[in-house]
Amino acid sequence: MIKLTVQRKNNQIEEFVFEKSSIKIGEGGEEIDLSLSEESLHPCHVEIYEHDGFFYIFNRANDPFVALNELPFRKKSLCGKDVLMVGKTRIEIEAHPAKKNEEVLSPTGPLISQSESKHAHSEGHGTANLQKSEILPPPPTLEEANQQEFSLYAPQNPSKRVNEDPSLEIVPPQHVPEGSLSLSSLAPKPCLAKNEELKAPLSMAQKSWRFTLSLGAMILAFITLLSGIAYLKFNNESDRDEIKAAQAVADAAMALSYAQMARLKPHKSNWSQPEFLKTSLAPILPLDTKPLIDVDAQGKFKNCPYLLRIYTSGDLSHFLVIAQPAPSTLQWLLPRSAIVLDSASMEMRKTADLKNLNRLLVNINSLDELNSNEIFNIAKEGKLIRLSSLKLSKRVREFTPPKALSLLRPGAENYIYNAPRYHRFGENILNKAIALLEGPVNDQQVSALKQDIEALKKLPNLVLYTTKGIEGALQAEKALSIFVPNTPFLIGYLKLSSQGNIIQNSMLMNEEIGPASGEAATDKPVNKDIKVQGPLSIAAENTQAPPSHLHSNPVYLQLDKLFNNRKNALHPIHTKMEELISKERIGTTSDFHPQFQELLKEHEKIALEQREIFKEAFFKLQEEYWMIPLKEWMEYIQATGLTPLVEDILVDLPKENFLSPGAFENALRKIRDSHNFDELYSQVKEITAHLSLNFFPSIQRLIEYQNTYKNEVIIMIDKFLLSSGEKLTVLSSSTQEILDDIFKLIWVNSPTEREFYLHELNLLIQETESKKNLSEPASLQQILN
Repeated sequence: MIKLTVQRKNNQIEEFVFEKSSIKIGEGGEEIDLSLSEESLHPCHVEIYEHDGFFYIFNRANDPFVALNELPFRKKSLCGKDVLMVGKTRIEIEAHPAKKNEEVLSPTGPLISQSESKHAHSEGHGTANLQKSEILPPPPTLEEANQQEFSLYAPQNPSKRVNEDPSLEIVPPQHVPEGSLSLSSLAPKPCLAKNEELKAPLSMAQKSWRFTLSLGAMILAFITLLSGIAYLKFNNESDRDEIKAAQAVADAAMALSYAQMARLKPHKSNWSQPEFLKTSLAPILPLDTKPLIDVDAQGKFKNCPYLLRIYTSGDLSHFLVIAQPAPSTLQWLLPRSAIVLDSASMEMRKTADLKNLNRLLVNINSLDELNSNEIFNIAKEGKLIRLSSLKLSKRVREFTPPKALSLLRPGAENYIYNAPRYHRFGENILNKAIALLEGPVNDQQVSALKQDIEALKKLPNLVLYTTKGIEGALQAEKALSIFVPNTPFLIGYLKLSSQGNIIQNSMLMNEEIGPASGEAATDKPVNKDIKVQGPLSIAAENTQAPPSHLHSNPVYLQLDKLFNNRKNALHPIHTKMEELISKERIGTTSDFHPQFQELLKEHEKIALEQREIFKEAFFKLQEEYWMIPLKEWMEYIQATGLTPLVEDILVDLPKENFLSPGAFENALRKIRDSHNFDELYSQVKEITAHLSLNFFPSIQRLIEYQNTYKNEVIIMIDKFLLSSGEKLTVLSSSTQEILDDIFKLIWVNSPTEREFYLHELNLLIQETESKKNLSEPASLQQILN
């Protein structure tokens, strides 16, 4: 039996009883049992049917807006009393399986039999419903209906009530207005079948098991969560301890490196003595900075569970520093890695297995008894620890080298001696070189400086830092290029806070320190009294063959063409002068001096004409190739032998056009005050036009100005793109074009260097756009999608 209580749109309530195993609900038709007046209904929208004693409901139209108990469905079983929503029509469903030949009883007796029900349904509209118009003649009163219903459901044997469903209690009849009682409204609730009578105890057992399983799952999930939190906490603590140990290993290695340079030795050759390590480390650490080596006499770290082991050769030319995890229960549960540093590489690596290394070191007194290659190969098997991972905080960049170092010398950014924390390691030597440049020089001081430089050459790709800013870096570069040219070092400069902490680091972008362009000879004044000697001697000076890579350079080729044009123009007068000198040598001429003076005047006239021609062509060529820095221009000029002529032309330039030192410093100040790439580009474009030979009489000074100006702009680009606290937040796609134009104006022609900064800019633009998208509310189109 299926009972449907239908509440339509106008709140009209109808009840239908069907003695069928299947009914169909839809728009209407001969096969439809219940017709609804909803929009967009299928002929058969929903079907309710019985299978194996259970009723199921099937959403044949697959309509997502049809809901059973407020949930959409496709096919679902019915359980007692359910609510079906089809559009705005609410249908309460009560479905109970009926026994064969079971009669439906009214309060006064049998209402309709199964065969009669089939006949009644066939006589109606063709549907299986009982119409509301089939009202019973004189309906019983409410008291009689209540009494009859009680007598119907009262058990014959009270002892059997124990097995009945407790839900079959006496329920007072619903108040129905008089005159509206139908057969369906008076139909009693059927008795439960046997399989439904046993359903309640089974359900209670299932609920008990489900509760037990749910409780167990919750306890297991809670224990798993606690275990995960504890593991993450211990893992983070292990990482912090590993960083502390790595920092101590770096300090110990630099203490031994300085002791090797300064030829220091501990008492009784105990290289792991804490006081000796701290004493050796003090001269190369920043002032008021404490060493990170916090160990006791047995080598046990006080701030982390590690043990320090140091092995050295007899002359300290080779040493090995190991930070080994101390044995403990936590180490057995969560093993920490050991940290190994070999002086042959000066890189820190971590390894989880020290067996092979311990096997080599167990029975030795020093590294002299071992083959250094064996230790180097074993240590190199570990995972590299990058210096950038050892920074103490985001602001203090003690262990983070400049990013440009990885561009110029890949791999050098992980050598511990390149950490800015140990900047005094090389700054002491830079200060000596600057002192020699500014003060009186003697051979003994220069020799001592060269010895220190030779000791530093054992450290490949070393960066020498200075805390005097870019001016100090350029001055140090000049001093080293004079006293120890072609040194394989890079120059870096640091910015310190008022507390002495390193807040910014940068470096000069030169590949290496070479001899000064033109060296001291370029600063010597040209002899203006004898103007003939310079032009006459040009052919003799151009005896050295130019480098092979210049032959294909367009600037060199055009300069060489100008030189040959001038040479060919002067060649006839040179021939006449040589013939006159030959006649004078053999005594065949009587008026040598008058003839020579005439030839000399003619030579001077041709030379001046060629000088003006060369001057005009030279400045036009420089204007065409303005992207080439002056240092590179001088290579081409020297290779073609035009240096004296160019210097002579520069001396005669108008003095009012020269860029004064004060104006240059003012331009640099404007560059430092730039707040974004647009302002920086405006200042760079303004000053670049003045940094040419048209405004400078001294080639050497112009080269220094160009280098200073270029490095100031690089500092600002580093600040905008790489600084941790001063990165730009307002960027656009046009910023990339502006940055590319800036590189052209400051003569950055290296594709690798450009790609490095452009890549950093693209990353910053992507980061800015992603933050902007997260902060902006979603558009209407995005919400609809």
